[in-house]
Amino acid sequence: MDVNFFEEYQKQLNQWQKEFFETWLNNFTGTENQLNFSDSIDKTLSFQQAFVETTLKNQKLAIETTISTQEKLWENYFEMLRKMTALQTEQNKA
Repeated sequence: MDVNFFEEYQKQLNQWQKEFFETWLNNFTGTENQLNFSDSIDKTLSFQQAFVETTLKNQKLAIETTISTQEKLWENYFEMLRKMTALQTEQNKA
């Protein structure tokens, strides 16, 4: 991924968050001094980070489960073929 693209994305996201909170704060009269803008940004970033971490953990679990299922499927498939081959060999001897 292009580093400049990522940096530009981060700048745009930060600008969007800033504009969002400014608009939100402007809708409240008399509360501008009561709310801490940087604290809101920190909380938002912490939430986003936790969301991304949780999403990645879930993706990892889903991939591991899929791979495990495929491994079991193929193990059972080859085991069944070996049993069928052994059974056919016994029937041919008889």
